[in-house]
Amino acid sequence: MNSFKSKKNFFFITGSRAEYGLLKDLINSFKNDKKISTNLVVTGSHLLKKFGKTINEINNDKIKVFKKIKIFSKTDNPKDISISSTKVINGLSNIFEKKKPDLLVVLGDRYEIFLSCFVATLFRVPIAHICGGEETIGSYDNQFRHAITKMAHIHFVTNKFYKKKVERMGENKKKVFNVGSLAFSNFDKLKFNNKFDLQKKYKFKLRKENFLVTIHSETLEKFPSKKRLKIIFNTFEKFKDFSFIFTAANSDQGGNEINRLIKNFIKKKINMYFIDSFGKEDYFSMIRLVSGVIGNSSSGIIEVPYFTKGSINLGQRQLGRISSKSVINVDYNQKDLSRSILKIISKKFKLKIKKNLSPYYKKNTIRNIKKVLTKTNLENITLKRFNF
Repeated sequence: MNSFKSKKNFFFITGSRAEYGLLKDLINSFKNDKKISTNLVVTGSHLLKKFGKTINEINNDKIKVFKKIKIFSKTDNPKDISISSTKVINGLSNIFEKKKPDLLVVLGDRYEIFLSCFVATLFRVPIAHICGGEETIGSYDNQFRHAITKMAHIHFVTNKFYKKKVERMGENKKKVFNVGSLAFSNFDKLKFNNKFDLQKKYKFKLRKENFLVTIHSETLEKFPSKKRLKIIFNTFEKFKDFSFIFTAANSDQGGNEINRLIKNFIKKKINMYFIDSFGKEDYFSMIRLVSGVIGNSSSGIIEVPYFTKGSINLGQRQLGRISSKSVINVDYNQKDLSRSILKIISKKFKLKIKKNLSPYYKKNTIRNIKKVLTKTNLENITLKRFNF
């Protein structure tokens, strides 16, 4: 790093729609900062048509993309993910060698993020990690997340319990900040779209009761996706007067198969739909309209409670996350899932969660992150990571 540079180079990397939806407001907050240059590297499912080619959302938001790193797109088995990993490593190595970043800002736990931190470590680039300390025992993302924590130098966690967790992992207490989730940033400026515009745009029909459904692969679970989905499908078929709106699984191992099975199942169903990606604004607009959400996405635990809506959290993928009373944890069992759907739409449950608040919500998340990043002396921070 060169202390004589007029501007500091901050690099951000995104490999999925969910992660970008959280990062974009933070990136935008630096637009008018004369001392900092932001550079966004896009990779992963953003560039794949079968996952909605969500780089179009980035372009629509008018956030300049510094570099695109294409990954292997044929399948999502371990070998092809490994091949994609070499592409990410090579692409980032070339970028870091030429641009010499002052800081890498990453969010979450995906393998692309782990790889970017690996490269940054080799180049002695300081790393700021958002969402460390969390637990998702049913996914190998859990291992990536904790590995990223050990490579990072500045930590922005979403809850006081996660702050303690990161500190117990040996990280410098002075560099661990509880700022809450970026999911709630700029909510006061968010424009929610109405029911009629959303139905027209995505070609679905909302009924009296509606559910958003997101199923990701459980990468550490031997129980096959096909069997889990069959239980979900059989349950949904009993609720013919409800609408079920599926969103795409991410590009984890098994994600392609999940999307294929869902699309095949809903072909002849008049009350079920598949949407590749809603984008942040439309997704939150949908949460406001539906009765609840079903699946194993972190959104059901982090964002959905803010809207005082019920979430049915399926299986092991998110096991370990702190959750509110609006979250119902259910295994892949048809009887229990049916009961949970009926519970969410009941008056008793709605009254119970009326004053519910997400444990991940804090005010001024972006302002507090930006304050830390702009005031931290990044020189030699890579040599001063730990408490001892």
